[in-house]
Amino acid sequence: MAFVYRLSLGLGAFSLVLLLGCNTAKLRAQADIEVYSIISRESSKVEGMPSHFSIDGDDSQYWAGPIIDATRVLSLDEAITTAVQNSRDYRTREESLFSQGLSLSSARHQFNPQYFGNGRSDLTYTDFSNVWTGFFTIGMNRMLETGADISVALTTDFSRIISGDDPTEILMSMLTANVTQPLIRGSCPDIVRENLTQSERNMVYAIRDFVRFRKSFTVQVAQNYFRLLGLLDQVYNSYRNYQTLQVLTKEFEARYLEGKIPPYEVDQAIQSELSGRIRWIRDQESYLNALDDFKILLGIPIETNFLPDPDELKRLTDRGILAVKVEEDEGVQYAIDHRLDLITAYEEIDDARRDVNVSEDMLQPMLDLFLSYEADSDGRTQTFDFAGGDKAYQVGVDIELPLDTKIERNILRQSLIDLVRAKRDYVDSQETIKQDVRAIFRRLRASEENFVTQKNSLSLAEERTEREPTLLNEGVAGITVRDVLEAQDDLLSAQNSYTSVIVNHFNTTLDLFLTVEALRIRDNGVWANDFTQLVTTNTVPR
Repeated sequence: MAFVYRLSLGLGAFSLVLLLGCNTAKLRAQADIEVYSIISRESSKVEGMPSHFSIDGDDSQYWAGPIIDATRVLSLDEAITTAVQNSRDYRTREESLFSQGLSLSSARHQFNPQYFGNGRSDLTYTDFSNVWTGFFTIGMNRMLETGADISVALTTDFSRIISGDDPTEILMSMLTANVTQPLIRGSCPDIVRENLTQSERNMVYAIRDFVRFRKSFTVQVAQNYFRLLGLLDQVYNSYRNYQTLQVLTKEFEARYLEGKIPPYEVDQAIQSELSGRIRWIRDQESYLNALDDFKILLGIPIETNFLPDPDELKRLTDRGILAVKVEEDEGVQYAIDHRLDLITAYEEIDDARRDVNVSEDMLQPMLDLFLSYEADSDGRTQTFDFAGGDKAYQVGVDIELPLDTKIERNILRQSLIDLVRAKRDYVDSQETIKQDVRAIFRRLRASEENFVTQKNSLSLAEERTEREPTLLNEGVAGITVRDVLEAQDDLLSAQNSYTSVIVNHFNTTLDLFLTVEALRIRDNGVWANDFTQLVTTNTVPR
């Protein structure tokens, strides 16, 4: 019966190993529940996190299958939403945040009970007997915030002579408990908790980084969207210009046949027409390359056919430029008060200061109090009956004098350097943000001035394209075919420049509100801000 009991125990242990080792789906679900709970709780400390965070969202089905073959007009909001759903870079940043949650979970586990179990079984054959031996240990370790390390273990050893002159069996158990409590080095709860404290702060830092990334990512999508529209507008302008040059060439050829203009002026018209076609082809190439780049940014198949909505650009150009009324000094101060990365840089000074404290603690002598208890069973009949077995108690101290502290000294010195560097990095981050805000305001003011110039230039170019052909037809002295062709070239340049200055001003406005941390992002990535209101008020919205 005893042998059957041992065999059953062994088979049960083997089944338990298989159960614990193969249930990966349950373990994954447990990890997800814990990490999502961590992210949700820590996100309450940072404004701007989506209400629902998950790394397991499905890709947008809109781009699958036959949809790829259909050309569709994509609005700005749809482009941003699509990018949030499909961007590989966005997914990577989500996974990085989740990984930080896993790291925090592991750091917290340091102070949780940690169970262990191990064993071994051997069958030994000799000339005189066959012996089956083995052991199994199960126990628990736990660290307290005082630095105390507690360990409890139960070990069972068994030995059975299966065949031989004297068949016997021995079954003995041992119960052990150990407690080690640092009294000097490693006894301060703040020092003991440092790894956990830093992991918790790193979690908040990672959430801030993700919120900043969401804002900068949507701005990147919007800026590339309008740059793409600007290139598409250039294609349209180049095509209209090419068509106009074709008409002008035919008119000049007719005037040449009538003897009204010399042949070289017809050659000039033909050359301009050919140059116009080359420009149109080149602009198409630039647009299509930018379109493919934009698809990569959105994370959609590069074969997908879509167009950015020209109405988005029309609304922007019809409105013109709205001069930003926010004062530069107020924008700078708002950025200093609200930039998430600057808040992190400031808190990293405290991280470096705590690291100095840890380094100083390493220089102290080690004085650990230890207690232990050990009890054995009788080894024959009652496996877990420790009443009749031997017992042992132990109490003592471990001492380690800091006689060789060169490594610890160097670590302390480096931590002091890191503290000074953290303070310097914070100041440098402040000044860099100020510089960025001031540079953006300069670009905005230059764009606003340039807009007036480009608007006047476009009006003049439109007048010239109407006036020069009329003067040429009327035979006004000094007006040649070259004047007409130059007027047409200037019109194309003015049209492109006018659109460009409006797009650049809007994109710079996005840069401003991203830089001063004034953007608010909805769960789908679309802005919650009313930019018309933002730029026409005299204060940064609070």
